[in-house]
Amino acid sequence: MQQEFTRQAKRALSLAKSISKEFMHNHIGTEHILMGLVKTSDSMASVALKHAGVTLQKLSELMTRLSESNALQVMDKEGYTPRARMILDESHKEAARFKADKTGSEHILIALVKAQDSVVVHFLAALEVNISHLYAELIIAMGEDVSKYKDEISFNDRQRIRNTTATVDRYS
Repeated sequence: MQQEFTRQAKRALSLAKSISKEFMHNHIGTEHILMGLVKTSDSMASVALKHAGVTLQKLSELMTRLSESNALQVMDKEGYTPRARMILDESHKEAARFKADKTGSEHILIALVKAQDSVVVHFLAALEVNISHLYAELIIAMGEDVSKYKDEISFNDRQRIRNTTATVDRYS
């Protein structure tokens, strides 16, 4: 059975759509979802991202640079890119894994940061966000024991180290 989204997650996805339109994009990508999460100030994801130093202004600057250099992206019928749709599907799996009744903003953010070589991971690396710390903060905010997820956290750290240099060069 497909899970439904929490009020905050629905709000973030609605904001992602609006942000996409503001940038005059014809798609809703993971980068728009990230911005929607930041803009949804009453969500776990927003709080964790703000603690990590991620702001709407910084993301907007990166988005502008990306838009200037990016070709047209493929949409599926609802306007989400295939990658964004996959992330939303993964967020439902994360919610089920954490035994949540609904998929929240925190589950969307976890799915975003776990996606290898995604625009969001590149954006966060360009902003020098410690993805492992962000991931751990989300686990704690959900009331989970961080030690149970150490392998996942250290995997994200290895991914971050591998991708940071190229990403910072590309987006800075």
